[in-house]
Amino acid sequence: MKKIYVGYILQFLTLACVLTTLGIFYFKVNKHEFRGVDIGITYTLLIGAIALNVIAIFILIFSDRSIASIKDPKRLSWWAPIYKAFLVLMRP
Repeated sequence: MKKIYVGYILQFLTLACVLTTLGIFYFKVNKHEFRGVDIGITYTLLIGAIALNVIAIFILIFSDRSIASIKDPKRLSWWAPIYKAFLVLMRP
């Protein structure tokens, strides 16, 4: 298995774990035992973690290594404008 696929698997596994944690907290935890501010902070942190994971997945998908791993350049023709726009947005 190529190293890049391991990165994809781990990123999606991380996102799945955070989504599972959010689901468990929302549906299973008895929130009457906690103060409202603590519940708000927990939701904020979980949603922030989801946002960061989604951004990390986009960065992984649009990385130079992912683009270079595509063997057939003709398959990349629809991807090139999206990739270039992403690079412009991510430029410091």
